[in-house]
Amino acid sequence: ALSGPDLLVVDIGSALIFNSYILPENAPWSAWADTHPLDRLVESLTIAAQRDMPILLLGDLNARTASLQGLDTHPARLSTDETVTSQGHRILEYCHDLNLSIMNGVPGIDLSHGDWTSFQGRDGISRRSVIDYLICNTSGQSFV
Repeated sequence: ALSGPDLLVVDIGSALIFNSYILPENAPWSAWADTHPLDRLVESLTIAAQRDMPILLLGDLNARTASLQGLDTHPARLSTDETVTSQGHRILEYCHDLNLSIMNGVPGIDLSHGDWTSFQGRDGISRRSVIDYLICNTSGQSFV
């Protein structure tokens, strides 16, 4: 099964839609899972990629990737968040390995799609970040 803890995969016939929550980098996960949730997500994406179907991943990945992509051939993007975290580097590595593109901040989609997605702290300003993503394979881009 492609779904698992904090991961829902829906086959709508013409595409696979992933919805995932990945814990923050230092959050404990081993008490309720045998595999790190990010590794489990990548396992499911790897299996799904073999189906040769459009893949759309939407989720709170608790990773910051600035304006980077996994491959130089992926669409350029512009994010308001200029920080890259270690978990962000892992997401970028997996995007590279699985040929997945981050769609946040890609021109031509929407005027605010590269903006902040998380607002922490009392003022909602001091701890802003982009940690929620839409990531897809090439054939999934037609759904965006």
